[in-house]
Amino acid sequence: MDFDKPMLKCLTFFNFCFYQKKLQKLFFNKYKKDDFEATQSLITDNEVIKTATLFFDTAFKYLNLLYPCRQVSHIKINNKFSRIFFTHFLIIDYTKYIIGNLKEKDAKTKLLVRSAVKFQYHYHIFKKTKFKMADLFHFFKDFDKFQNIFEDWKNDDGDKLVESMIKNYWELEMVLYQDFSNQEDNGEEIKKNIEKQQKEILDGIKRIKGEEGITRFNSYVPIAFSEDFVSNVKDTLEEVYWDTVIEESCSDPSSFQKLNAVMHELQDIILQIITNNKFDDLKTKVKQCFDIDFILDMVKNNVYEIAQLKTLFQFLNDILNEVDAPYNDKGNEESRVLILQNLEEIEKNNNENLNIRKKTVVSICLVLQSLLPKFQNVLTLKNMLFQK
Repeated sequence: MDFDKPMLKCLTFFNFCFYQKKLQKLFFNKYKKDDFEATQSLITDNEVIKTATLFFDTAFKYLNLLYPCRQVSHIKINNKFSRIFFTHFLIIDYTKYIIGNLKEKDAKTKLLVRSAVKFQYHYHIFKKTKFKMADLFHFFKDFDKFQNIFEDWKNDDGDKLVESMIKNYWELEMVLYQDFSNQEDNGEEIKKNIEKQQKEILDGIKRIKGEEGITRFNSYVPIAFSEDFVSNVKDTLEEVYWDTVIEESCSDPSSFQKLNAVMHELQDIILQIITNNKFDDLKTKVKQCFDIDFILDMVKNNVYEIAQLKTLFQFLNDILNEVDAPYNDKGNEESRVLILQNLEEIEKNNNENLNIRKKTVVSICLVLQSLLPKFQNVLTLKNMLFQK
């Protein structure tokens, strides 16, 4: 093997030079800093990506033959490597297109730009065949840093984008609940366009975050995160959301994802409030009495009774009285009485359109609607008082 190593070095260096010249011809000789569309087309060209990957692969092999180093040995050379490399051209030369006004951006975005700028010092390895092995090593080392920063930024940016897209979906959903009776076709064309937009949003969420994004969409509770929506939209959004929860839970086949998400949201808030050691027994009792999986399993099988829900509501309301400010005692009591009256009315209702499943789901949503904002306010106040 030692006899063959010099030959392997020569062959690898030959390939390095060959792909270096080819990449110079396909990309660097054509690249312009003042044509965004041309740049986009260039860096997504299959031949450019393929040549770049072959160049980086031979460069990495050549480095490991002459200057092996564990610090960069974990790097994988593939098409993704090349795409991330070309991304830094967009970040540096087309910052406003890709990122916007850098002065208004967060620390992660500024760090990404600084990391991308470092690659400007490595251009000579694409043009010259005479350079130190240390230069090649530092190129891969700086790329590894850039890749980690880029992935972190992309994931964070993707999370924000998905959050925004989910909110856009629900804003469109609210439009569907408007009165279109004054339209010639009762708004059918508008509804079709909205549903098409919603489908595109869901497809976009899946492209950005995959199944994780769809799971986040199904688990999203807009009523708990709607503070940044304009005030005149909030009430409508809540009404639309609860209607959707009921519809999905009572349909055939049914989906309890949204109902499950809201119930967990309430439970999580309560557990965040009762963090003091004196509430240890209460925490255990909350998990036992407010056993979401057990409750939903009973709902699915149409055996969860409103009487059981009343007991749970009383228990949770007692916790609210314990942790809420005395100022709210009167309002909480009035709300408690009203909810119990409504639950009794639903229980006695013999309307054929209100079957056992729908009675139960509507009743659960009524309780959640009442308690969730109250506990949310308690948690908000607690966080304000005890923030460091």
